[in-house]
Amino acid sequence: MSGFLKGIFGAKEEDQQVLGAELGASDEMEQLQADVQGTVDTKLDPSMLDDGESIEAKDHAEQHATAPEPNADVHEAEESGVPFERKGEFSAERVWTEAGVTDEEQATVHRAQSLLAELPSSTPDAVKRQIVEAALKAFDISISDIVVGASSKVQALNSYIEESNDDNERFIGVSEARIEALEAEIAVIRETMKASEEERDRLVGSATEVIDQIQPVLDFFGPSKSPKIGNLPAPATPVVAAKDSDD
Repeated sequence: MSGFLKGIFGAKEEDQQVLGAELGASDEMEQLQADVQGTVDTKLDPSMLDDGESIEAKDHAEQHATAPEPNADVHEAEESGVPFERKGEFSAERVWTEAGVTDEEQATVHRAQSLLAELPSSTPDAVKRQIVEAALKAFDISISDIVVGASSKVQALNSYIEESNDDNERFIGVSEARIEALEAEIAVIRETMKASEEERDRLVGSATEVIDQIQPVLDFFGPSKSPKIGNLPAPATPVVAAKDSDD
């Protein structure tokens, strides 16, 4: 038992004794301890707890290095008059930080979450709770700290979801109002087009009536009806009487 606790937690001798009393020494518990030994030590490494650095920050360091900054991808739909802003990739860590959840709270919850996930699924819940509570107690992490931290993280995410829904509803409202205004403008344009066509028909009809009145004159006196110069008869040649040669 003592060797198991030391291998998992690196705890002091007095801590090992406390943990041993809490976990018990039954054959079933010994087997369970052997099953979880390889997973717990990676989740509750004292070096991780002492430096105060968020495990989540370590786990996602590479992702954060390449993740786009918030609001980096902004599209202004200037032609439509409705601004739309893309917020980039979702980052839970950024949400928690902006909501005021400390790195320590994030790390505490992450450790408990990881430890629970790595325990054998066949482990009874009561035994899981004993192992987790004993492990956390060895490093002065109380259950209340975990509950407070987890509640803060969930509340921050719920607020983020609510804010996202509100932003979307505002955008939809502005967009629908813009669409309604555009549809009204389109209706006015269509009415104007119809009026223009009616005005054209009226003017063209009036002009056509005048043409119809003038056309008979052209039909009667036009070049096709008038005699052409080339077709006029030749003028008559005057007859002059020949003079007598005696005169």
